[in-house]
Amino acid sequence: MRSFPVPIQLDDEERIIGGKLSLRQILYIITGLAVGGASFGLVFLPVLARLFLFFIMNCFGLVFAFVKIHELRADQYLYLYLKWRRSPRALYLKGEN
Repeated sequence: MRSFPVPIQLDDEERIIGGKLSLRQILYIITGLAVGGASFGLVFLPVLARLFLFFIMNCFGLVFAFVKIHELRADQYLYLYLKWRRSPRALYLKGEN
């Protein structure tokens, strides 16, 4: 009888960077730093406002990279929440009028 190797089903991301961070986490951190750096380059704002924007954008990157909400990653949770908010919720009975 022939046997076929079945790959192991992985439910978690593969930790590529140093065995601690996945590629998705690195991309969110780099994106947060890049957007924060771009917001710091806005010369028409005062320095305090630019620092605040830099800090906020970096916090968004870190939240999307590391935080889990109800056993879901923050980006998955936000996507599913927005998808639920945009879905129609009015239910109508189909039948005789």
